[in-house]
Amino acid sequence: MPVFSRGVALGLWLLCISQGLGAAPESLSYADALRLALHSAPQNEAAAAGLEAAQVVRQAAGELPDPQLILGLDNLPLDGRERFSLNQDPMTQRRLGVMQSVPNAAKRAAREQQAEAEIGLALAASQLSQRQSRLQAALAWLELYYLEQRQPLLAQWRQAVAMQRDSLPAALAEGRSTPAEWLQLDQQWLLLDERDEELQRDLQAARSQLARWIGAAAWQSLQGPPPQRTLDAAQLQAALQQHPDLQVQRARVVQADAGLQQALAEKRPDWAVEVAYGNRAGYGDMLMLEWRVDLPLFVGSRQGPRIAAQRQLQRQSEAQQDALWRQLQAELQGALASRQQLQQAVQRSQTQLVPLAEQAVTLQLAAYQAGGQPLQAVLLARQALADSRLRELQLQGRLSQLDAQLYHLYLEEPQP
Repeated sequence: MPVFSRGVALGLWLLCISQGLGAAPESLSYADALRLALHSAPQNEAAAAGLEAAQVVRQAAGELPDPQLILGLDNLPLDGRERFSLNQDPMTQRRLGVMQSVPNAAKRAAREQQAEAEIGLALAASQLSQRQSRLQAALAWLELYYLEQRQPLLAQWRQAVAMQRDSLPAALAEGRSTPAEWLQLDQQWLLLDERDEELQRDLQAARSQLARWIGAAAWQSLQGPPPQRTLDAAQLQAALQQHPDLQVQRARVVQADAGLQQALAEKRPDWAVEVAYGNRAGYGDMLMLEWRVDLPLFVGSRQGPRIAAQRQLQRQSEAQQDALWRQLQAELQGALASRQQLQQAVQRSQTQLVPLAEQAVTLQLAAYQAGGQPLQAVLLARQALADSRLRELQLQGRLSQLDAQLYHLYLEEPQP
């Protein structure tokens, strides 16, 4: 080939490579998935809007009610020559005033306490939403990662079957095989096709689940391995008090306390003041000043039932908090037991099950080549080896997901 032609070919090849690299999708690491979940999950946006709304409402919680404008007409005659006249009867008075209601100080303080409790609940709910979105994104990313790790294992299995099919004609010629073994290899090939189809289905479902939390970035190629964490049982137990579900329930208890204080404040009287300007024909201008005070005389039948109801709601919230605490303790102990079992299962698979399956394949293949074993025994041994490796990968995935769940629910710091 001429030098010029080789140069043109090399240039075209480099151009294709550069275009291919430029068109390749961006990669998605574990940390990227968590970051995207925090900023793009609509659940977090909804929780943030609720928090902002509670903070805005707090600004007006302790304010007095709006004043009332008073326009009055007193002693208007309805009979006689002066009927409906505003200036014929000296008793007729035109009145213009303002009235301001003033709730008692305990009620205003209780409203402020209630608003603070609403902010605390909204903040706890926002932090819970953030942790849940990051956790779900982490679980979906790990599910996708370990599903992708199955592909090379299935490819190795298919390559071994393909090599066996290539060597079968020679084995038939030497009398070490039978035509029926062609059918066995075809069955194995179809089994691999079925496994591949199941894997593609699971990969599609995992991508869709990840897209629920991070959007279109879920279709990018994954980058890097999952994080390796060292979790301590004592540390997790100590962090149980900071569990986001427990924080939400504590905020509900505070909210119930605020509701009780607001109900108790109803027993104290409110008051109002009215200032009015009056005018009567022939008498000139007048000023009226009036105070009004509520009389909570029937507490037992009016405020009492509401107070009793709020006490029961407070009791309900505290009991729910105790129940949740016990539930979280039991869940943590169960998770730690499952983690220990998964660690033992992974170690057993790595040190015993998979090496034994590899040894079985080697022995069965040697026996088959020597004419002492049928091909079916080799195929079954290879299938058992592939299943052992796939099972080990599944165990590793479950362990990584459990570690992610424990970390994000117990140890992760709340995001700003």
